[in-house]
Amino acid sequence: MNYIELGGRFWLHYVYIDTCGYHADSLFNRHKIPVKLTAEYGKEGVQYIIIFCKIRKKYRAEFRKALDEAMNIIELLGHSDYTGFCEDFLGNYKSSMEGPF
Repeated sequence: MNYIELGGRFWLHYVYIDTCGYHADSLFNRHKIPVKLTAEYGKEGVQYIIIFCKIRKKYRAEFRKALDEAMNIIELLGHSDYTGFCEDFLGNYKSSMEGPF
């Protein structure tokens, strides 16, 4: 999985991993899913970027489907380490959210 749903009352907040070529963004546009980007983080020398965004709840299924499609496309484009990167990063992110309490 290349995303985490963070919840929200009126909007659903997500963090997902994309390539510097923004493959997921192009899929959101193609499927006409309005996405509001709230933050983006990258590191020099790393081919992936971490994106925080929010969507309306009614677009949840389409958004998740687009991210699943992006994962397949990114791997087909030769990013064989993408799945491992997502699992490591998002696993660490989830662990840090749980905290010691």
